[in-house]
Amino acid sequence: MEKSPQQKGEIGKITKVQIEMHQHQAAQFSFPRKCACCGAPATRILPLKHHVSGEQYQGLTTAKTSADLIFPVPYCSVCHEHSARSEKGNMTIGIGCFSFLVCLAVVILARFTSIISFSPVWVVVIGATGLAAVIFVILGARMMKSGSSFRSQACTSEDSAVSIVGSSVSTMGLICVLGFTNKEYANSFVDANRQFHARFT
Repeated sequence: MEKSPQQKGEIGKITKVQIEMHQHQAAQFSFPRKCACCGAPATRILPLKHHVSGEQYQGLTTAKTSADLIFPVPYCSVCHEHSARSEKGNMTIGIGCFSFLVCLAVVILARFTSIISFSPVWVVVIGATGLAAVIFVILGARMMKSGSSFRSQACTSEDSAVSIVGSSVSTMGLICVLGFTNKEYANSFVDANRQFHARFT
């Protein structure tokens, strides 16, 4: 039977939801017990981690506030696999790009300054760093490709179905804007978290 357009999932569209909380309340959010990506019954949890910091006004004074938030996002086993692999792939590619930038910085310093010289030791270091960068990028790309093989027609995300779009500190506490790729799931999340002033933005 042909699925409706909503059931097929539209990759790339984000529904934003704003929530307000105190820093210890991230784990108290009620995530509906269905997959945040495809809507199937949830069997796994993939933590969404985020660090937020800023100045909170308390009367005439300000106080620095920071918190490490962990949101327990539910997935079915299949979507958990493609989300986790894509997340690891992105991280691995990021490490590879950072290694390449370090290698490039060393080459520039050696070429235009006297801080570093092209001695045999530095040539080996530059070569090893460049090789590591290439390896990390290739491994990351393979991880992401293997993750894509787990996506189904109902998936609404190529990687994580829930993301942190923005965050700030207010007089009421912490404000986070979550991005959902599954609009129906976002609706259920808002309905389940009215006590945190959850609303669409």
